Amino acid sequence: MQDEYVQKKLKALGKVIKELRLAYSLTQARLANMAEVDSSNLQKIEAGKNTTVDTLVRICGALNLEEHLLFDYAWNKNKRAEFEKLIEAIRKRRLRAAANSSQCEDARARHVERKSCWH
Repeated sequence: MQDEYVQKKLKALGKVIKELRLAYSLTQARLANMAEVDSSNLQKIEAGKNTTVDTLVRICGALNLEEHLLFDYAWNKNKRAEFEKLIEAIRKRRLRAAANSSQCEDARARHVERKSCWH
């Protein structure tokens, strides 16, 4: 019975980490690198396997998430709506950043084209 309970909790933690990673559009390898953990360890965590507090703290730091929120979002059903809003906000910021980057690249390309016409 206890093993099932623990397994359910670990799977919920892994799911939250994976959802955040995907919202930031990060690969497992990239997040593992940012958190300074082994990518195979991150794969196991996302699959619901056991880990250390140190590893969770590192991953939370890389995801810019307070550690207690990881547990709240994973284990407190009342926090699910808040978590969904966070995921949506992350995705919107990422899309805005990508759009701004694209606009900057377009402006640079136009500037280079004009400059090449002057020479």
